[in-house]
Amino acid sequence: MKTPIFAIALALILSTLLYTKANSQTQIETEQAIRHYDSLFWQAYNNCNVDEMSKYLSDDFEFYHDKGGLSKGFDFFVKSLRENLCNSNNPRVYRKSIVSTTKIFPLANYGGIIQGEHQFYVGSKDNLDSKALYTHVWHYDGQSWKMTRALSYDHQKVSPELTSVVLTQNELNAFAGEYQAPQTGLVVISTTEGGLRMQAGKMDIEIKPNSPTTFSNKNMPLTFEFEKDTDGKITAMLVKENGQIAERATRK
Repeated sequence: MKTPIFAIALALILSTLLYTKANSQTQIETEQAIRHYDSLFWQAYNNCNVDEMSKYLSDDFEFYHDKGGLSKGFDFFVKSLRENLCNSNNPRVYRKSIVSTTKIFPLANYGGIIQGEHQFYVGSKDNLDSKALYTHVWHYDGQSWKMTRALSYDHQKVSPELTSVVLTQNELNAFAGEYQAPQTGLVVISTTEGGLRMQAGKMDIEIKPNSPTTFSNKNMPLTFEFEKDTDGKITAMLVKENGQIAERATRK
């Protein structure tokens, strides 16, 4: 008895649909796994937990950085993390992914690629310093996921104007007053429309908020971070350069 052509066609269609569904499910699982393990790696990065970061790197790991060049091999990269990024003498660096830019591309019989844009904060989580593009290659060996290649490139300084926030007049009033700095001397802070005016000797500038407690002037490579006590009262102002404290002015 001959098999009807209709039955053959139906079988082909069903097998195609089943394959597509299975393949789609595998792709979803791959994307979820890569997103998960990539986030765990960066969580460890932001806590400067080198041992935890190391768990997600392959033995032949390679890191390509447009400013620093190539870091080749697991041991070399981990040593660099301990001596530079996570050295207690250096300002802490925090990384944040711009989730809306994230894309994931499965790699057949290997793993996948995750790419997007990320930002770096130096010294504190409020002090946005730069942004860049990233590409990470993840490999699944049947038991665990490991990052085999990482690229961070197109690094650019971020202008304070791009990170400004809006504070109410009452919020700005809380910073007004006189501050005493060991080198600069008397610093007088008053309010302007949407910002603060800072006067110290011959210096007379306007600074704009980048966060609820951090301010900057677009023409100066400095940030001004205000400290609060447990009651929320402003007690001091930290003058920072490249994330490091240059001077601390105490409120009078």
